[in-house]
Amino acid sequence: MKKFYKICGLIFGLLLLIGLILLVVFRLNDNPSHDYNGKHAHYNESKTFYVKKFDNIKLACYRPDIRISLKDINKFKVVVRGGHGADIKKIKTKVDHNMLTISDQPEHDYNDGYYSVDVYIPAKSAIKKITGFCAEGDFYINSLNVPRINLTIEDGDVLINKLTAKSLDLNSNDGDLKVNQSTFSRSSLKLNDGDVKISDSQILNNSSIILNDGDFSMSNAPKINYVLTNHSDDKIIFKGSYHSNHFAKKVKNKPVLKVTSMDGDILIN
Repeated sequence: MKKFYKICGLIFGLLLLIGLILLVVFRLNDNPSHDYNGKHAHYNESKTFYVKKFDNIKLACYRPDIRISLKDINKFKVVVRGGHGADIKKIKTKVDHNMLTISDQPEHDYNDGYYSVDVYIPAKSAIKKITGFCAEGDFYINSLNVPRINLTIEDGDVLINKLTAKSLDLNSNDGDLKVNQSTFSRSSLKLNDGDVKISDSQILNNSSIILNDGDFSMSNAPKINYVLTNHSDDKIIFKGSYHSNHFAKKVKNKPVLKVTSMDGDILIN
């Protein structure tokens, strides 16, 4: 009998341990302690909103990182998080006339804390347009079809993963841009100070990328026309071949990607 109770106790303990592990995994997935570009940010306060349906997103953000991604849920969900003394009441979210607006006011205190807003979308093609600005935060978008994106990023990185967009316009003052497994019908990207890394992505119509101070790299590049220009002191490497400060690759009946870097290397593989 003692052996029976001992076995029951072991089984109960094992089930309890499995339950705790699953709980921790769920909490980490829904309340991350780091953002999507690998920088750690510990959040100790959060508020979740299940909001009515919307198809436009407008950003007027000074503090928070913005993360917009597809999620296997039935409703539109917004989670505001804060850490290191943050007051998440400063972040305002509302849905009006099919538009989600995320906003706050300029912050003059450098010790205001960390902020992030996660927007979870239940359908891949639910969003038609994303516009606005982020002043001091990163912007991340994942696994969505969004016809039009027009954003200004003042000081933060931009991470784009598995995005399909007909029109992508981005102006960045200070921060890197990473694009992975995405497709753009047309794009116009301007970066004042930051690198651009594009991998496994397609460009369907004429597009341009201008960097004032930064390197450009593209891996598994599509077979299209390229017009590449940079300063004579920097390198252009196209498919393993070195070129001077200007290089053009012509492919019949294909769109043109123009890349200009005033101070930086250009590498395309």
